[in-house]
Amino acid sequence: MLEHPRKSTLQWRGALLPMLVVLSASLDLLTLFRNYAYMGLAAEANPFAARILATYGPIGISVAKLAGSALAIGSAILLLRLNHPGLAKALLIITVVLNGLGALSNLWV
Repeated sequence: MLEHPRKSTLQWRGALLPMLVVLSASLDLLTLFRNYAYMGLAAEANPFAARILATYGPIGISVAKLAGSALAIGSAILLLRLNHPGLAKALLIITVVLNGLGALSNLWV
């Protein structure tokens, strides 16, 4: 049985923000690794992330940044189930903006 086209469009729109969260986190990691190859630990401006990078290396910072994105997406899903769609959307938008700022800051170094 075929779904109504409008329903599938709404499902696609609902998945757009979580995909942007993962994409922005990945861009942040890629730009960090580019700088890490040239500058070492000085590539990360965030002291907490720099500590993770120093202790666990590139794999550790990858896991930490993607876990943060997964936490934001999971929290948004919980907020949706609690009937707070505006708050869930705001959380995901803030996460995309912060990841994007991290990627941009890595490009300016």
